[in-house]
Amino acid sequence: MNDEDRDGGQPSTSVDEPPAPPPGDAADPGGAAESEADAPAADPVAAEATDVGARIEAGVERILTVFEDKLQYDAHKQQVIDRLHEELHGHRADLVEQAARPFIVGMVRHHAEIGKVLTAVRDAPAGEVSPAQFCELLEGLQDDVEIVLSDNGVSAYRAEVSDPFDAARHTVRKTVPTDDGTRARTVASCTRPGFERNGKVLVKARVSTYRFEPEPPTA
Repeated sequence: MNDEDRDGGQPSTSVDEPPAPPPGDAADPGGAAESEADAPAADPVAAEATDVGARIEAGVERILTVFEDKLQYDAHKQQVIDRLHEELHGHRADLVEQAARPFIVGMVRHHAEIGKVLTAVRDAPAGEVSPAQFCELLEGLQDDVEIVLSDNGVSAYRAEVSDPFDAARHTVRKTVPTDDGTRARTVASCTRPGFERNGKVLVKARVSTYRFEPEPPTA
């Protein structure tokens, strides 16, 4: 008798069960939760360090940008300073030239006058030019010099006889004795004029002054 006969004529059938999913498979929620729990957590210190590094890098970039801008600004400023210095130097040279021009022209004219005097004295027959005439020629040259100085703002002044001695405007070259006490420390003569400009004495006038000397007593 075969198997069909033993089972009452019904054929035997067998159903294969599916295999159990491995732990942690998607079909097993419990295994997935266990796998997530086993994953390492994010390190807050490392995250903070990364953020600080990024901020430092950004700060360095800003510093470098500011530094480059400063270098460019300094270079431009130096160029401006150099250009202004050149312009100021040229302007100052022009002012000096303008201020000196009247004096130069005057001295050139004075040089020509001296040449004329020398030619006249040299070509004159012997004995024709007297000492008085020669002194007159020299006085004319002095007047020419004073004119040149006056054109440049420098004026001559002279001390008059009997003027009180003024140490700010006079310099004593010699003294003259006198028995008149009222003349003591007054001007006896002016041997050279003084020169001043805008009220400021440049060269003091050269003078002689009286010095009081009483007469010796008579016997």
